[in-house]
Amino acid sequence: MSRTQETAVPFRYRCPVCATSSRPYLTQEKARSHGEGHRNRFHGDDYPDGEYIEHSSRRAPRRPEKGEAVALAIVAVLVLAGLVHKLTA
Repeated sequence: MSRTQETAVPFRYRCPVCATSSRPYLTQEKARSHGEGHRNRFHGDDYPDGEYIEHSSRRAPRRPEKGEAVALAIVAVLVLAGLVHKLTA
């Protein structure tokens, strides 16, 4: 994930007919895709009056990538091993 995606203001799909908002997405394309799914499920492929994609003031949750999670786990194990060694020495 690029640094600009990490700090980008996310996008949300809004359906005023259902008075619902999607969770925040990092890209406008993902929010638009969410809107298409909502439209298919709840509006029979019709376009609800007033639907739109907005910039959200809430930050999108960012999950660590697999490599980051593995690196963090390795560091945690090394730190723990160092503490155990220091305490038992």
